[in-house]
Amino acid sequence: MKLRNPAAGKYVKTTKHHCWNWTGRRNSEGYGLFELNGEDLLAHRIAYFIATDEQPGDREVIQTCNNHGCCNPAHLRLGEPISAQST
Repeated sequence: MKLRNPAAGKYVKTTKHHCWNWTGRRNSEGYGLFELNGEDLLAHRIAYFIATDEQPGDREVIQTCNNHGCCNPAHLRLGEPISAQST
């Protein structure tokens, strides 16, 4: 039995750049927020997990389109561990 995508209906596909722009809540940096069990999660990380069945863990999920609101799996890739990034 395939599970229903819990993020369905929370994004709109655009023709320009083929981004899937998050239509739900966003944080102050423009990243989409997805609430799960009372916790806010970044929508693009959830989209990556749904598309790949791979949990990103401590690694950053990079939006190659540089659009913080995008959750198109084709625009997402894993980056370096978050703790290894300079601040």
